[in-house]
Amino acid sequence: MTPQQKFDALELLEKQTRYFKVVAATGLTMRQVRKLAREHGLQSKLGVGSCSPEERTRIAKIGGRACSSIPGQMSAIGVKGGKVVSADFAHMSKIGRRGGIKVSRDVSHMREIGSLGGKARLGKTYPKAEENEEA
Repeated sequence: MTPQQKFDALELLEKQTRYFKVVAATGLTMRQVRKLAREHGLQSKLGVGSCSPEERTRIAKIGGRACSSIPGQMSAIGVKGGKVVSADFAHMSKIGRRGGIKVSRDVSHMREIGSLGGKARLGKTYPKAEENEEA
């Protein structure tokens, strides 16, 4: 980048000229123009990128509210995300393992489950107590 190109680019950037016009007028690359603008605090005043973080947050909230106010939109997004997540077997396995570890810590719950399982097994594989007494 020659000093003349740099001077011309800075002059155009100070007038808030769009980057692509600066590139065309000076022969610099877009990367060089952006770097020059950043170094001299002359970033474009166009678009969300030039806003303060608070302003960006405000704009994002408006978009979020608009998206979530459409009936069925959030449901469709959730279904799409669920399909993607559930396709990852390792991820789902990890979630199940975590849930199993948490549940198994509750001793009374595990005792109840075991008792129900035992009663169900007895009911299916062995004759009922009444039938045993008759024999």
